[in-house]
Amino acid sequence: MREKLIALSLLKKGNWEEMAEFIKKDPELNRLDYETSLALTNQLECLVLTLFDDDYPNVWRDMPQPPFVVYLIGDISLLNDDFIAVIGGKSVPPFAKSVINKLIYDKTEDLKIATGSEMGIEEYVIATERFDIQFIGRGFDKTDVGDKLLISEIPPEDVFDLSAFYRSYKLMCELSTAIIIISLSAYDRRSHYLNYLADIGKEIYVVPEIKSRMSKGGLELINKGAKIFFGIDEVGN
Repeated sequence: MREKLIALSLLKKGNWEEMAEFIKKDPELNRLDYETSLALTNQLECLVLTLFDDDYPNVWRDMPQPPFVVYLIGDISLLNDDFIAVIGGKSVPPFAKSVINKLIYDKTEDLKIATGSEMGIEEYVIATERFDIQFIGRGFDKTDVGDKLLISEIPPEDVFDLSAFYRSYKLMCELSTAIIIISLSAYDRRSHYLNYLADIGKEIYVVPEIKSRMSKGGLELINKGAKIFFGIDEVGN
């Protein structure tokens, strides 16, 4: 069954909605040949986690739409570490650079940093090369990431998928110990899910910039109960 689920992911290019529709019609995946599925699975040059695996994170199982299959490259042991998720807007104002630089150099070795897409705030985090985990909405275009970990619902080499892009943030936020928000617009689609997490008590910190409209999303999260980020020492305390 595990191999068939991976084959389905490859067939549907990791699209969760299309996989869910297939499984709804064929719960046992009888339409997929086992030998063919096994051959496809063995061709993969990356690590794979499925809902059937013992080391699949329990917080993902509890999600309304848990990922069926997740592809990983790098140090999978990082999944067991505490990490903070850094999420931000498409622009990188000067104050944000100083906050990120202080964050990544003040953190202890035990606390890891995760981030998402390669744009704006998160692109700046990635450029420092001091992040540990990256959640992406496309297939991998590399096979060696050193001591870091890349995670995606999209099979290797498949193209960017918008729904997977937004789902990647849900996976990251659910798995993270805490979330730090920097310069996030209220119009950013990710704000809706972050507001939901704030409502249910997720530990969220916001770096506010009062005069900027691009930080309105973060300010609204403070109204929901998120904390103002003063320094890495306060995260988790």
